[in-house]
Amino acid sequence: MSQPGTVAHRLVVYSRQGCELCEEMIAELDFAQDVRLREFSVVDIDSDSQLIEKYGLDIPVLTIDGQVICRHHLDAAKILAVLGKSG
Repeated sequence: MSQPGTVAHRLVVYSRQGCELCEEMIAELDFAQDVRLREFSVVDIDSDSQLIEKYGLDIPVLTIDGQVICRHHLDAAKILAVLGKSG
């Protein structure tokens, strides 16, 4: 749930089973969520052939509101800049 006066953002990690970088990114986001960050969802690209074609081995990918923010590793400064622009 968002705080009053904040904009709700949709954060999505595109991932797949057995991807160590994906697991690392998700763990970092779990920690950040416990501290301050908003909720996020994880999508297994292997569940959708279009996602496999789009991302292939270029995972994990974090999007905010559909915009790619970072690939392979979290970029905290970029995430905070995007989230900070709108609350």
